[in-house]
Amino acid sequence: MRRYQFVQVDVFTRRPFGGNQLAVFVEAEGLSDVEMQAIAQEMNYSESTFVLAPREPGADARVRIFTPGRELPFAGHPVVGTGFVLAAERQRQKLALELAIGVLGVTAHPADGRAGSAWMEQPLPTFLDAVRRARPRRRRSEPLLWRRRAPGGLCVHHRDRVS
Repeated sequence: MRRYQFVQVDVFTRRPFGGNQLAVFVEAEGLSDVEMQAIAQEMNYSESTFVLAPREPGADARVRIFTPGRELPFAGHPVVGTGFVLAAERQRQKLALELAIGVLGVTAHPADGRAGSAWMEQPLPTFLDAVRRARPRRRRSEPLLWRRRAPGGLCVHHRDRVS
């Protein structure tokens, strides 16, 4: 039977048993995609992360994020929580984490490893010209902007015409 260590952390809180729970599997090499998904479903947290060897130059670790139902290319609290756990384990404050969307920097101050702080770089949103891309039905005088949003979502911003 294979065994994998994980760390449970509470993200975005100052007290135990608060915030968003996260399971961080710090050495997930050897787990298949199907196994990672099954583990995330069994954990039943909003997300679980799996830390692997990086593929990108300059990255310290590759992180895969799973919900009980699917893999995500990016999500904030799993990146912050995983960065906090790895900073405590590796005794480093700055890490470059490789995600499906690219490499993001995380800075953490894990203090005693039980409480501390962490923050991450935010990926820049991509704005598209909705008229050019989708040609929605609308009056020409109504500007529309689309913004791609992780994980694969899309926000549509509509500005009313100013009279």
